[in-house]
Amino acid sequence: MPDEPVVRFNLAAAYEKRKMSDEAVREYLHVLKINPEDADALERVADLMFKSKKYDQAVHYYERLGKKYPQKASIFAKMGFAFGEMNQYARSAENYEKAIRLGAKDQTMYNNLAYARRKMGKEKEALRHSDKASPGSKKTAQALAGDRLKGSKARREIEHSNQSSLYVSRGQVYAEKKNWDMAIVNYLIALRYEKKDDEIYARLGNAYEKKGLYQKALQAYRRRK
Repeated sequence: MPDEPVVRFNLAAAYEKRKMSDEAVREYLHVLKINPEDADALERVADLMFKSKKYDQAVHYYERLGKKYPQKASIFAKMGFAFGEMNQYARSAENYEKAIRLGAKDQTMYNNLAYARRKMGKEKEALRHSDKASPGSKKTAQALAGDRLKGSKARREIEHSNQSSLYVSRGQVYAEKKNWDMAIVNYLIALRYEKKDDEIYARLGNAYEKKGLYQKALQAYRRRK
């Protein structure tokens, strides 16, 4: 086979399309051997390693990409998740913070950052990030105050809402990766904090359905009503 990078890259892309990940990685790595600066091949290898849960290898290639594209938020967001899966929470938080500074200011980023901070034992910082992920929390606090609930009870309900949002977001991340077992685990934890949240039951039902657990899916959908 010719050692032309374009030929190798197209072959790798064909393997990837057919879900032949190992073969695709092999060909992308061959491209990188010929041209170590090929950004497309770097990103494809990193993403394939990420999807295969080979997070240490994924990080290696994402770090190389990050040096080439220091303003690309998605690279640092993926590194944040990968480091979190390897229980390296300080590095996870560092990368989530960089992704946020670069513009990835969505709810998932703040929730994942809050989770990393919480695992580091930094509860106050975790709650601060959770508040940013849940812009409605201030409104919730005002409503609770208006109902003349005691301060401790109000704080407890707000914290429950934040915790629920955190686990829902983690469930969504796993669902996007089609890791339905972990999605279900996180949705169930979220329901411990928000037992009457229709959206969580809908997501849980969908995850059960994807797993082929139709009876449990039906139960979750019924709880939604």
